[in-house]
Amino acid sequence: MTDRRQQRLVCKCMGISDVRLRRYITENSLKTVDEVREMCNASGTCGACRADVEGILGEIAGLAPTFTDEDQEFVDMELRLRCEATVENGVAPVLAEKGLEIQFIDAYGLTAEVRVTGEADEGALKFIIDRLRDYIAADLEVVIYRNRDEEPWHGPPPA
Repeated sequence: MTDRRQQRLVCKCMGISDVRLRRYITENSLKTVDEVREMCNASGTCGACRADVEGILGEIAGLAPTFTDEDQEFVDMELRLRCEATVENGVAPVLAEKGLEIQFIDAYGLTAEVRVTGEADEGALKFIIDRLRDYIAADLEVVIYRNRDEEPWHGPPPA
């Protein structure tokens, strides 16, 4: 099982999670931030995630983790804001045309939870997941609640 701290969005510009970044680093034997940037462009746009990329490189090399619970709280808050904005601006208007409503519930780690009301078919539910993954991260898990008595709809697993 993946540690909760490894379930976070690292590079917001490129939509790269900690899980995906660790996979890039280990599969390609990357050792420096420059090598990471060349491989996947993490830390190559705004550079805000450079320290986090350095910390992950250090962890993989055997150093103590530098990512704290306080860091996780900040990352989760930022993920909530990004997901909420995507739901309100990129998903809700399209669903409204189909007579559906969507409400952002919560986001944490690499999971976003939303509630959809109305008769949503599988195409609408997949649209929600695809839009959130396009704007946030390809490996974001999206949990969609429909009716109180139904199990949440998860759709296809992240790539």
